[in-house]
Amino acid sequence: MQVLDTVSPVVSEFGIISFGTTTASLGWTTNELSTSTLEYGTSTNYGTPGTLSFNALLMHTASLSGLTAGTTYYIAFTLPILPAMLPILATFFHY
Repeated sequence: MQVLDTVSPVVSEFGIISFGTTTASLGWTTNELSTSTLEYGTSTNYGTPGTLSFNALLMHTASLSGLTAGTTYYIAFTLPILPAMLPILATFFHY
């Protein structure tokens, strides 16, 4: 009998790893192997997908590009949990 994991992984250590002229790298860890998706934008409508690995990982990173200095960016990412991808973190940073 197969048992489905219906509890979302716990996220910790979310932070900005590095900044470039128009880029930023973000990182976070999860307590179990998981994939994730990330969107960012200048409003809570987000809209731009971050570049990240689609492999199941414990340590996650995402690359953001096309950033403008002096702008506040909003970030939301999801981790899989049945029956749907549920947003588990929304935050922002000032570039």
